[in-house]
This record gives sequence, structure tokens and C-alpha cells, in this order.
Amino acid sequence: GPGTVYRLYSKIRYANFCINTTPEILRTPLTELCLHTKLLAPKNQSIEEFLGKTPEPPSPLVIRSAIKILKSIQALDFEENVTLLGKHLLEIPIEPIYAKMILAAVPFKCVHAVITIVCCLAYKSPFELPSMKTSNADLKQSRNRFAFGSLSDHIVLCNAFEGWQDARYR
Repeated sequence: GPGTVYRLYSKIRYANFCINTTPEILRTPLTELCLHTKLLAPKNQSIEEFLGKTPEPPSPLVIRSAIKILKSIQALDFEENVTLLGKHLLEIPIEPIYAKMILAAVPFKCVHAVITIVCCLAYKSPFELPSMKTSNADLKQSRNRFAFGSLSDHIVLCNAFEGWQDARYR
């Protein structure tokens, strides 16, 4: 309708926008959605069949891959039923594989370290600086500084976070 429009982008950028955005179901990992779907779908209907009825369904290959991951972490049984573990994973609002890492950390008494690692894995790597022109060699050297002789990427992430905390306190 008539009125004034204020945009925070240029006319050229606006002209290059897509008319319709890609549906979120096609942009996000499906493991959490598949787990929720199984609780909502009729008992005799598979996850793939249920999601296939959406207006713009994800690829069957992507759905099967998500189901395979859920079965491998024991969130679904071989008949695609949600397990007790799967129900607990749904109570934690993150990807099921990360939620399982956190639950597994409890008996080992390393929750703090695992939560730090999960946060790093769920977001961008702290060793990627897109706004700066940093060479791969510099990034590798920086990464090796936090390894302390370990070959584990997870230990590197944990040490980098602890280094950031130390720097913040100083």
C-alpha cells in the first residue's frame, strides 16, 4: 500500500534479493527435526514418509542420513522408535549429537569442558577470522599453540577458551 519504506540496504542489493527465501527445513540439519517428527507422526508412519508430505520436503537422502545418525547415537531404535535416550535428548534444545555429548559428560565429571567444546563445535571455529586477511600458516601456528602436544581438536578448543578466559581476567 501507499507509504514510506526505509531499508537498511541499497537498491542494488534489494534488486538482487530472491523473491522467496529457501524454507528453513531445507537449510538446517534434520536430526533434531526427525526426532521431534517421530513423536508427532502417527505410529505406523516413517519419518521419511511424514516429512515427505511437507510443502517443500527435504531430500529423502538427507532424511535417511539424519535417521542413520539418530540410530547411531541410539536416539532411535532399528524400527525408528524414539528411545528413552532420544526423549532425554529432546529436552536439551541443541542438536541431538551435542546433547548426547553433554549427557555422557555427567558420569565422567567433565561437563564444563564438554559444554565448552560443544559450544565451539556448534558455532564457528575460533581459528577462522573472516574479517582479517590471515594466512593459513598463521592460523595453523595459532592453533598449534593451544594444542600443548595433543592431537585432539577438542583439547585445542578447550585450551583456546581457557586462554581467552585467562586473558579476560588479566
